[in-house]
Amino acid sequence: MIGLLGFISNTDTFGHSEYNYFGNRPYLEDDYHFETFHIKRKLNDKFYNDKLFHEDQDLFIAVDGILLNSRQLKQHYAIKDNFSLIKHLYLKSGKQFINALKGDFSLVIYDKKRQELIVYTNITTSKPIYYHFSKGRNEFYFASNAYQLAMCLKAKGITLTENDFAFYSVASFGYVYGNHHFTNEIKKLGGGQLIVFKSQKGCEIETYFKLSSYPQLDLTEEEYLTQIKEKFEQAIKLQYDKDLEYNYKHISNLSGGLDSRMTTLVGHKLGYKTIDTITFSSSNYWDEIIAKQVANKYKLNNFLYKMDNGSHLKEQELSLFINSGLLSYYVSNQVMNFYKEFDFKDYGLMHTGHVGDAIVGSTIHNYNIHFKYGFVNPQYKNYFNSKLENEVLKEMSANDSLEMTKFYNHVFNFTLEGNQYSYPYTESISPFLESDFLQFCMRIPLKYRNNHNLYYKWIGKFYPDLGRFYYEKTKKRTLNFSNKKLRPLYHFAYKKYLKLLGLKEKNNALLHFEKWRYQDNLESDLDSLFNEKVELITDKELKLNLIEQYNKRNFQVKLKALHAVLTYELYFKN
Repeated sequence: MIGLLGFISNTDTFGHSEYNYFGNRPYLEDDYHFETFHIKRKLNDKFYNDKLFHEDQDLFIAVDGILLNSRQLKQHYAIKDNFSLIKHLYLKSGKQFINALKGDFSLVIYDKKRQELIVYTNITTSKPIYYHFSKGRNEFYFASNAYQLAMCLKAKGITLTENDFAFYSVASFGYVYGNHHFTNEIKKLGGGQLIVFKSQKGCEIETYFKLSSYPQLDLTEEEYLTQIKEKFEQAIKLQYDKDLEYNYKHISNLSGGLDSRMTTLVGHKLGYKTIDTITFSSSNYWDEIIAKQVANKYKLNNFLYKMDNGSHLKEQELSLFINSGLLSYYVSNQVMNFYKEFDFKDYGLMHTGHVGDAIVGSTIHNYNIHFKYGFVNPQYKNYFNSKLENEVLKEMSANDSLEMTKFYNHVFNFTLEGNQYSYPYTESISPFLESDFLQFCMRIPLKYRNNHNLYYKWIGKFYPDLGRFYYEKTKKRTLNFSNKKLRPLYHFAYKKYLKLLGLKEKNNALLHFEKWRYQDNLESDLDSLFNEKVELITDKELKLNLIEQYNKRNFQVKLKALHAVLTYELYFKN
């Protein structure tokens, strides 16, 4: 387990053994008991002063993650420590105090006088909370890791039943849609939500932050660009200053895309010069070539992590345990293997560019129906199980636009679920997901953000030197020459030059499933694994659906079905 695990029950034992997949690394490990409230934690030892696990006569407070603006708030209120700060904010503003804090964290408060438990997840659920409420037993359970919660419930004698929707979902999308879990007894707390449990009243879910397209802003393009610059730079400063607060070195992703480039180089321009960078790429692909050029230009130390084959697809166990099967292992294993190998001892936050292209550039490209709609438009065209349709439509109706639905699902449940692989080693953060920046951009009318229009103008107006590098997605210079006649000639000559340096344009092995399937008997081995494990499924309809999906030609579609079967085994074997 990495994270928090707690409950309110008359029994004080957690009752299950923990799967130990991190060896002898240093961790913050504690447990706490007060009357019927019990909680324990296992967290990486980075940013230890932010990670409260403390009590006084009134409150117990636990934090998993980082409080980016805690130093500023302590100065403002003339308070010396984080526990006193959170207590002050809580007593001053009640449950909504959470809006004063910025960062990537989940948070727990047990109010001893009120005998009330409050559990928060962050606005993006990158620090997720899963929960179970047993009305008959008047018990409440919660955890950062859904699998550890399931094991705790089993140890308490609570029967778990399968949620077919979650299995069909992960088999279609590669992640679980909505706030579902593979068991009907466990739910995910939504982004920007808190849950309150009081023994005599049960549990209630409240929203403290709701991402929305409304009210749409009505500013000039110049005003949008200026505020994007100001808000982004404020977010950058908060995040890099958190490293300096603990005397850590900076480490940032750097690829051939725009988002990591902005996270790294805007920080560099603001005075954070000693930024080391990490590049994930297959050999001689655009990401490697562009990242090397950027690193050389700005004298950054760059670590290249190469991925040139599908050997990671034969490894499943560790990935399944870390994120409880909620993200397809074939996507996550590549990143997980890097985190296992890299030495984070001297580094602070893992600075990423998540998910700048979808925030400044939008997830909707030339889409003529942005707001209310009444049909399913799945992002993944290669496979979509029709049994998902009603629940997907229900989830869509809960949001004010297609874009918000994509954020609450594909961004929060897929992209940011990958953060779970960093948490055993360090904390992960993106300036694009800072709450003020995120909400501001989401309310900019789509016509400005469509097709990266505003993104390119932001770079061109304030950081034009960052625009002379190529962009992996378009295979072109980020900012074009004003002379249109010169552009084709420049691109032709420059690509010739890059190819002389070793560029292989179509060598993106990070997602080259069709190439991998024929390497080292990979497909044959996975066929045997699937045929063995699918026999564990007792629901005949689910079993037949997954077999039918696995028999599809597309290898990525096969892998999704395999992941669903392996996840079924994780929760329901024996």
